[in-house]
Amino acid sequence: MKTYFKEHKECFMTGDSACRDQEGYYRILGRVDDVVNVSGHRLSTAEIESALLDHGAFSEVAVVGVEDQLTGQALNVFSCLKNQAVVDKKKLGSSAKQYIGEVIGRFAVPKKVFLVSDLPKTRSGKIMRRLLRKILEGERDQLGDTSTLLQPAVVSNIIDEINEQTQSGSEVINHPDTARSSDESNSFTHSPYSFPEYNLTSLDHILPPCHIFMFLSFEEASMEGIDALRQSVIRLSEHFPFLTGMVVPSSQSLGKAEVFEVKSASLAFLQKYPMLQVAFSPEMDKIAQDDFIQQKYLPIPFLSPPSRAYASGVSVVLKTLSEFCRAPEATLDSLSTSDAAEKTARQHIIDFRAKEPLPFKWTSVPLSLDATTPEDHAQEPVSRHFSLSTHKVALLKDYCNKIITSESHGDPEKSRLCTSNDIITALVGFCGNKARQEIVPETVSPPRVIIAANVRKQCRLPPNYMGNALVAVEATYDSLRQVHGMSHLGFPANLSQNEVDHVCSIAIALREQIGQLSESYLQGILHNISDRNNLSSFYPAYGRSIIVSSLRWMDFYSDFGPMGRVQKYGIPETKVKGMCWVLPVRDLGVDVASQPFDLRFVLERGAMECLQQDGLFTWMMTE
Repeated sequence: MKTYFKEHKECFMTGDSACRDQEGYYRILGRVDDVVNVSGHRLSTAEIESALLDHGAFSEVAVVGVEDQLTGQALNVFSCLKNQAVVDKKKLGSSAKQYIGEVIGRFAVPKKVFLVSDLPKTRSGKIMRRLLRKILEGERDQLGDTSTLLQPAVVSNIIDEINEQTQSGSEVINHPDTARSSDESNSFTHSPYSFPEYNLTSLDHILPPCHIFMFLSFEEASMEGIDALRQSVIRLSEHFPFLTGMVVPSSQSLGKAEVFEVKSASLAFLQKYPMLQVAFSPEMDKIAQDDFIQQKYLPIPFLSPPSRAYASGVSVVLKTLSEFCRAPEATLDSLSTSDAAEKTARQHIIDFRAKEPLPFKWTSVPLSLDATTPEDHAQEPVSRHFSLSTHKVALLKDYCNKIITSESHGDPEKSRLCTSNDIITALVGFCGNKARQEIVPETVSPPRVIIAANVRKQCRLPPNYMGNALVAVEATYDSLRQVHGMSHLGFPANLSQNEVDHVCSIAIALREQIGQLSESYLQGILHNISDRNNLSSFYPAYGRSIIVSSLRWMDFYSDFGPMGRVQKYGIPETKVKGMCWVLPVRDLGVDVASQPFDLRFVLERGAMECLQQDGLFTWMMTE
């Protein structure tokens, strides 16, 4: 006994599991080694066997777990029928899976249900699950001596019956005396979600090559909800296989530099960076920190070169995922887009370009996304959340539009009037650039403000296209005209009239530039991009200017069925300094105009401290 009690004093591991009920009675649950880990769920084979016996069609059942390339392990059922006259074995197998899903949960549904005439048993009647597992794994040389079984011939019979029930094209189980071919060995080079590789579009190449992490928080995540999410991710991957792909240097670059393509991810890659990872924590952490996010919550490391597409279509992807969660049996016709529609849209972008190129209406600047930690603490990027008053944004917008109306000598077209997004971009750009003046030496001169404009309509792209449809619209300080000061009704006396006028001049300039985003201009810049020998030579001033992108009207607060509705959305990013996101509203179904403008802004620490003390910016945050 000294051997048994040496490691854990006064404890002996029997290998059996039990639980104690409220009255103090112990209930033996079974062997702990009869537990299968399926996508993080630790499932008792005894519980599943018991449920299958309650199904009513089976006289004997054995459940074994084998290694699976996607879920870690997978459940496989060997069952003997009470009525051997049953003909439709496939239908019975589906019925058994459905029953397990209803009784235990969808996470416990077996991958395969095999109907066999008998199970391998010892002469004492014990089922030899080890043999069943080895049969499935093809370990023909490790079955051991089967002559001592109650029915030695049962092993060959089971292999024949499994091969008969295996679908065409699937792996066939070999007899013990049949050599296993190398083609049947587990391969990590093929892709479970294969698709023809394709180059990123010209619009896709405008985006900076970096990961942007977003966080969705739910009120409470039940096992049922997590399982529904898991199944929905599988369906999403099956219907849109390109979402599982990797963005890598193109094999079809035609001699051009910095051309990227999307190609199928190998099985090994998807195992290392799966589409969904489930982890459990004893405490609920605040993951959307202001300063940065913890690596343990990220599906892929920051510096991982492969990336999943796309950035601007995230809301469409999440909308589709939520549809799968709410309606697991949803048909492709009911979805807002399809794999075929995405292919058609990508080809349309190629065909849409004009015969002659046009110059970009933004200043091309070499990309600067240095991930190293700066030695100067003031240069360290930080992320902060701000909330702007809807009343004051409306006040500033009204002031700008009065200037536009006075200059047009009449009622201007609606498209010429500034929007709330123009005002926010101008405000953030002006105050952000001012805060960076003495802190950031490498900012572009003269200062500029960039707004990310959605050009789906001008490019004749469908509204639910998942690829990038954003282009840069730029206003530089040296091109701003002086606006004629008007009565500052509603503005406090301590605000600088010059600063208010400067913000208005930026907003008006942005609106004028957006108005010039014609179909012919976009066709021309698509030709310009296609003529470039280096597809990284036309980036806007990422990291060196203030860039604002609005997510306000995107539906991120969706209903995910069993997971519930999204309660919080966040982008705690610090990689692109000068980047500001206008966050989505919580409810698109109510009066959006009354909901505040929430921002997530990234600046150098020293510049952020200056911004938080800026008189105009702080005034815009108070009601």
